Amino acid sequence: MINLQSVITRNPSTMFSDVDKEVILMNLESGTYFNLNSVGSAIWHFLETDITVKDIISKLVNEFKISEKECELSVMKYLSSLKDANVIQTS
Repeated sequence: MINLQSVITRNPSTMFSDVDKEVILMNLESGTYFNLNSVGSAIWHFLETDITVKDIISKLVNEFKISEKECELSVMKYLSSLKDANVIQTS
């Protein structure tokens, strides 16, 4: 289960490419792919190094000027879907 203290990392078997300010992900193990919008792309770029969920939320609140509570709910749901798809890993 993902919480604010969870450390998020990219799954090494996920390939990605930047295309027109968006990121396209492909998990080589499952063959699934994702087209990330601007917020999803920002999150993916934050994952260049291991980062906590709390730090992701803080960066998004500063960059996109959204409320922390709204951001927290959306990020938790989004990261859970990426974890379910085996695109990210948590510790």
